Amino acid sequence: MVKPSFTLLLTGLFVISLLILCPSHNCTAEGEVIFIRVGGEVDPPHPNITRSGDRYVLGGVVEHEIVVERDSIVVDGEGHTIRGTNVWDSKGIHLSQVYNVTVRNTNIERFWFSVYLNSTSACVIQGNQLTRSHRGAKLVGSWNNTILDNTVERGTTAFYLLSSHNNTISKNRIEFNTWNGVQLYASTNNTIEENTITSNRRAGIVFESQSKYNMARRNVILNQTFGINFGNNSNHNHVVENNITGNMYGVYLNGLTIGVSGNVLFHNWFVNNSNHVFPRISLANTWDDGHPSGGNFWDDYIDVDIHRGPYQNETGSDGIWDHPYVIDELNQDRYPIVPEFSVEVLLSVFLSATVSIGLLGKRTVR
Repeated sequence: MVKPSFTLLLTGLFVISLLILCPSHNCTAEGEVIFIRVGGEVDPPHPNITRSGDRYVLGGVVEHEIVVERDSIVVDGEGHTIRGTNVWDSKGIHLSQVYNVTVRNTNIERFWFSVYLNSTSACVIQGNQLTRSHRGAKLVGSWNNTILDNTVERGTTAFYLLSSHNNTISKNRIEFNTWNGVQLYASTNNTIEENTITSNRRAGIVFESQSKYNMARRNVILNQTFGINFGNNSNHNHVVENNITGNMYGVYLNGLTIGVSGNVLFHNWFVNNSNHVFPRISLANTWDDGHPSGGNFWDDYIDVDIHRGPYQNETGSDGIWDHPYVIDELNQDRYPIVPEFSVEVLLSVFLSATVSIGLLGKRTVR
């Protein structure tokens, strides 16, 4: 029989260990989750979550996972924080098989997934600060969702889409993550546009494992190992009007064993990359939009512009270099763009634009 004094000692040591491991009571007990039920109730009730019709508002810090089961609601953090402890598979806000849910103005930090969307549609993730989580947001089998105007930083990968289609990722600031900015796996018809994607350790945008028919448009992609990385059988994607600057590889056609083909890239600005394009396995991709629309601007290419026309054999300049920019035997930009200004001025403009976009910060959504 254990003596009472010894039992008290063990109990005391257990409590002390909890205090050491969970300072300020920041740990979420296993299975401790707050639900927004189909009927609308918050279960169990929390003093910092209030309901006004279909709007749920945070009034302070919440240190639990929130699972949303109700359609057509708004979760508004009003600048407050949902905080976890980086427990494996933990989710700050979990949307599962719901429709038309908006999550906005919330700081979500230190979860495995800040936001997790599973089989959801028509949801909006807007104006949030997603930090120090393994994934800022992960979408699994989800479609027609919008991820807009968030800041995602100091996690692993900002946005990860798995078998998810027709989603829009727009106007987000994605920076200082230890792996990728936006990663698509077996996902199609998604739009990635007007994001600032900077200083992520591996890649800005990744298309892999049959990610097809996606659009990357008007993004600033700066200072990664790979600006845009194409993986196996990721074909028929469009990469248009992006500023791809200061990366080790601007575009990396990886493909490993199968190769990458049928992608279309034009009106991009390739500036100050160590390698603008690296085709690991050479298959044919398209690098221009025909004449007179043109191809891309390459800061390492200077030619002459004394001819014009689709065959560059007519008298007069047309803002397109007279000879193609050759990447390899299967890849060439037939109509490389002549810059209106010097390379130095263009680089200054692009870097200034990057800084300006990066300094916009998080905006409150009304």
